[in-house]
Amino acid sequence: MSVYRHWGKRVLDLLVLLVVSPFELPIAIVVALVVRPQRGSPVLFRPVRPGYKAKAFTLLKFRTLLHE
Repeated sequence: MSVYRHWGKRVLDLLVLLVVSPFELPIAIVVALVVRPQRGSPVLFRPVRPGYKAKAFTLLKFRTLLHE
């Protein structure tokens, strides 16, 4: 495995996270404040999805889907 694939991708992901987080966090807070009164608590849910090589992973999603 190359050095980039082992360490570079992770470092790049963390750098992008550090740059984007200050802009994304206020938006996420506003969405949470809008979703909470409309959908109740918890604001986030954790579905399990298949990932690379069918390895399961958990992600966070806002509860925004309407069930009619």
